[in-house]
This record gives sequence, structure tokens and C-alpha cells, in this order.
Amino acid sequence: MLRLCWAVVWVSVVAGVAVAVSDDTVAPKHLPPLPPHPRIRLSSEGLTALTHTIKTDEGARTIYQNLLVYADTWLDVDPVDCIPTGSNGALLSESRAVLDLVYSVGLAYRISGQTKYFDRVRAELLRVSDETVCTSGWNPPNFLAVAEMTHAVSVGYDWLYSKLSDEDRATIAAAILRNGLGAGAHSYATSEWWTHFSDNWNIVCNVGMAYAAVAVADVDSAAPTANAVWVNLTQSIQHGLGVFAPDGAWKEGAMYWGYATQYAMSGTGLLAVLPELNTSWGATPGLANTGEFMLHSMGPSKHFFSWGDASDDASVPALPYVANFFPLARDTVRATPAQRRLYAWVGRELVNIRNSCEQMVCAFVLLAYSTEGSVADLANLPTSAVFPQKHFGSFRSGWAPGPFSAPTHDAPLAHFPENGVRSPSAPAAEAVAVAAEAPAWVAFKGCDGRWTHNDLDGGQWILELGGERWAVDLGADSYGLPGYWEQTSSANHRYSWYRKSTHGHNTLTFGAWEAPSGSASLGRTNQAADVSANISLFKAGATVADPHYAIIELGAVYAAQGVTSVRRGFAFIGGFDQLLIVDEFEAPESNVTWSLHTNTTVAVFNGAPSGGGGAAGANHLPTAQLVSNNRTLFINVLDAPSGGTTTFVASELHLEPPQEPTPGLKKLRLTSTTATGRFLVSLSLKANLPDVAVRPLSEWAEHGPLSNLDRG
Repeated sequence: MLRLCWAVVWVSVVAGVAVAVSDDTVAPKHLPPLPPHPRIRLSSEGLTALTHTIKTDEGARTIYQNLLVYADTWLDVDPVDCIPTGSNGALLSESRAVLDLVYSVGLAYRISGQTKYFDRVRAELLRVSDETVCTSGWNPPNFLAVAEMTHAVSVGYDWLYSKLSDEDRATIAAAILRNGLGAGAHSYATSEWWTHFSDNWNIVCNVGMAYAAVAVADVDSAAPTANAVWVNLTQSIQHGLGVFAPDGAWKEGAMYWGYATQYAMSGTGLLAVLPELNTSWGATPGLANTGEFMLHSMGPSKHFFSWGDASDDASVPALPYVANFFPLARDTVRATPAQRRLYAWVGRELVNIRNSCEQMVCAFVLLAYSTEGSVADLANLPTSAVFPQKHFGSFRSGWAPGPFSAPTHDAPLAHFPENGVRSPSAPAAEAVAVAAEAPAWVAFKGCDGRWTHNDLDGGQWILELGGERWAVDLGADSYGLPGYWEQTSSANHRYSWYRKSTHGHNTLTFGAWEAPSGSASLGRTNQAADVSANISLFKAGATVADPHYAIIELGAVYAAQGVTSVRRGFAFIGGFDQLLIVDEFEAPESNVTWSLHTNTTVAVFNGAPSGGGGAAGANHLPTAQLVSNNRTLFINVLDAPSGGTTTFVASELHLEPPQEPTPGLKKLRLTSTTATGRFLVSLSLKANLPDVAVRPLSEWAEHGPLSNLDRG
């Protein structure tokens, strides 16, 4: 049988915002002299060190044992046929199957020396190098498939080199030149879109070409092309690596962070054999901080904020994220010793949670395994952070018990940085012990609909309290939906599908109706796709007891609808017991709707007290309750526009095919017939809270969110 790995199809589109490449970037004129094979990812000296680690470290030894079990599952799997099975005619699934096999079975061979593993990898390499099998090469119309197959075959060629016959070497090297480097040279010469765009494709494709050039540069027939490709890729990849600047955040969401970072770190792994890359590649701003970005994107549940084309399924955490922390921990060029210790410890913790070798995880973990770090290294990581250029921020009360448990300083940002670059404040004077139960966490974002894999979701937020995720992001839909890669709101285009539209998020919509998904009418109430929504204020308190608050400027994304102004504020108060969401708006529409998507049980109470949360019951404003695992979240409207009717409505959400189903999903809508004023909504696990006086958002920067200062 043929095993096709990675059911999620990683694709992108020809869209995005290019990152400028500095004129003073130094590009090498050719590849320097290279050390002997093996020289990609794991040299002979590196193998000796890894073998010693496996013998002396129980964690590494367990991963290695799991790797051998996983490698054995590949032995009876037939080599791939070069017949594209992707929905868009791509060879991508086949390329990834070969990549998984080469890394997993190939590393099992290199460590154990067992011939059965060598034979299986050799058979795969010769199969995909056979012109009578791969008659169209490695799928040049989809260069992502070319890059991943080239990556796989280059690693296999390098790792098996010493035992391959001269004939085998010649066959495989010729295929790398013909199907990989040759296709890459054509892409650079014709300035194919991925060569100058700032997205995951750029990094993946360039790294595939880098591995090929390093693998066969000493083959006479391949050397000229390898050198030409090398010069081009070291310039081209600056566009993709530039996305990590200035603070490590990735603009395409958590899943594509996993993909891009996996390849970025694979590429920087060449620094050991090509130290001159420190000039043109190694000094990537922000890359050392990117692991911190992902930790702040991860809730106490170890699930991620699945915005854009991400998923939040049963993979906790998703596999690519696990492996990425280890090469980050080995990054001696950019990362500080404290970061390296933290990443190594986090990686080991995540491996313990997600015990699987699929998708090369065990191989990638072992290739960069580190025994450094401990739970104490988490204490120095701020519990709250903002990444202004990617419009993302989060607040949390501490790091979770169990995995990631530690007494921690609440040392978040002192204020929103003037220069737009994230910089942590000094640790608080006293450590604040982690709560006995899971910490509180809210993550929120602005938006930019021009970025690939993004949605029209300015103001989107998700919430975890008491170990439950109460507000969710729907993540990706089927990549095969009509128009999914056309970033417009026209009928049957990306932003007309529910998950990608403004209606499909926990934010505001203006207008009196909600149209069917996929229609142009739904797009009429979408946020604009050609502007951004920015975080203008971010203030994390000095201790857990102090208010933590932020403001997102949403006016620009609604302006095309005639909305005069829209701002959204978040404030965690009362020692993270209560989250306030404050929306201020002025619009000509007769209706404004506040939405929340949840997988919990929902009850609404309109016009009658239900208990919980300050003045809502007394004013007979609507309230709601979410229930999950015997926990109740009380949602109380503390203020709403005057002169109209304000009501909660809850309903099951069923999306029509061809959209992916939404089993168990509910939508809670708070609607006012007056679209000028403010919504002030309280969310808490406590049924009875003292009243709060919340200032207008215009006063938060100077005075904070509360006017009654006795409430923290």
C-alpha cells in the first residue's frame, strides 16, 4: 500500500505583502568548499554526539526507541508512484511521504546501522529518481511539491552516500539536478512569484533548493547549476525570513508558523557547514523570539489560537510545533542562552504530551535534541505579550499547572512600545505562584485581509478560564472550496465563506441580517480586505492582581460600510477573575451584532435577572450562561446602546456543504437595534461580582479601564 502523509494540504496563493530585501545584504557568489558527506543536518561528528545522548539520556532514548518502531512501519509500504493525488493535481502528498520516510527511516539507519533501513530508503530514492516513473519530474507546476521532494531526495542522497554504489549516486544526483535544481533555476530566472513573496512558500522552496545545492555541488555536472541556484536562493529567502522580523511573530497563523519555522530552522542548520551564511542568512531578526510567539499563541489547554487557515483538532499540540522548539534551542547564532534553555525544556514537555513519530517528529526532535533547561526557565518568560506588526496579543494569569507548571513572575510588557517592537519589562519584585487550576488566558487580534491564509477577523478573541475554552476560532475550511484562494468578498470567493468572513468570528457586524455562506450578500457586511486593524494600546499590569488591558482600532475595516468609528477594548480585572469586552461604535445601520462562537452549552436570559456579574440583572439587560464540564461562564451585558432593544440569541451553527461541518458549534449573538453607543460585556466564572465603573476607551491609555480603583 502507499502511505500518504499529512492530510492537511499546505498550500498558499500568489498574494501577500512583500518584505523588502536590504541592498546591503551580502550574497555569496558561489558555494564554498564543502566537507565530505554526510553534511546535511547530521555530520559524522554529530552522529557520535547524538548516539552518546541516546545512551545517557532517558528521554532521548525513549524517542529513539519510538523512532525504530515507526521506521519499521515503513518497511512494507510500497514506494510512491509519481501520480499526483492532490485536489489541485499536486504531487505534494507524495513528496511529503518521501520526506517523512527519508528522515524517519534514514535516521534509524544512521543510528542503528541496520541494513533493512538503508535498503528501504535506497529503494525510495531510486524509485522517485527513475525517469520512467516520474515522467513529469517532481511536479514543476506546483513548486512546493518540487521543493519538498528535492529536500527529501537530497537528504537521502547525503545520508546514504557512503554506502550507495557509484551507479546509484549518479542516478540520484542526476534526478536532483534535473527535477530539483533545474526547476529551481528556471523559477529564479523567470522570477516566479514565490521567489519574491513573503510567505511560507518562499522559505520552503528556497530551503529545498539549498539542500539540493549542498548535496550535489561536488558533482561536476551539477556544480554550475548548484552555484547559480545558491546565489539566487540566498537573496530570495530574505523575503520569507523577513516575516519573522522584528519580534518573531508569523503573519499566517499558528499552523503556517509550524511549517515556515520548520523549514527556516532546517535551513539555518546549514550554518554548521557553511558559516558564511551568518552574513546573508543567519542574522534573521526575530527568529530567536519566534518560539516565544508560539508559546503566547498557545492556551493553557496546549491548544493554539487557530486563526486563519489553522486547525485546532485533537492533535495536542499539533506535530510540527513539537519539533520546532528543538532546533530553536540549538540556535547559537541568534538565541540567548536563556531562550535556548527554555525552548529545549518546552520541546521535551510537548514531546511527552504528544507521543507520536508521524510527520518526521521523532527524527526532527533527535536531530536537535537538547537536555538543557528546566521548569525554572519558564519563570522568566512574560505571561503577556503583544506583537504589534502582526496585530496579535494575549494576556494570561500564569503558566499552566502540570506541563508548563512553575512559580512565575508576572513580568509582561510594561506598556505598548513606542517603536512597535515588543520588549519585556523587568520581572516583578515578588514571584506570584501559579494558580491551583488552569490559568486564565485571552488572546486577540486585529487583522489584515491582504495577508495569505488570513480572515476578515479584526477584533477576534478566544478565551480559556478554569481549564475550558469558552470562545473558539473556527480555523480553516476546505481548501477545495470555490474561490478559496481569491481574497475578495465576491460570491463563492474566500471571504464569502463563513469561516473566513467577519460573521464567522467573535467580533462585530453591522446590519440587520446574516446571509447564507458563499453568497455575495454575506460579503456586504464583511470588514474590508485591503486595510488593517491595529492594536493601539497594550498594558499588562505589574502583578496578576493589576488590570491587564488592550485596545484594537477597528474603524478602518468598517469604514466602507459608512461606520464612523469602531474600537474594541479587552480588560482582565479582579486578579483575572473577570474579562471585560468593551466596544464603542457609531454607525448609520439600524443594528449592530456582537458574536461569540462556542462548543459549550448555551442559555440566554433576556429582560430578567439570571445572576452573576454586576449591574446586568438589576438593569434587566440580557445575560447568558455557557456550561462545559460542570463549569459555568456567566456573560452579562453591563451596558448597551440606549434608545433601542438589546437581546441575546443562541443557535446551533450548521454550515451547508461543501463547507466543512461544525458539529456541536453554537453561536451566541448580542444584537442592538441602535448602532451608536457601546457594548460592555462581562465574562466570569463567578456568579456574583461587584459593580464596575468602566471608563471610555479614550481614557484607558492615561487612566486605565476602571474609575472605581478598588477593583483590580
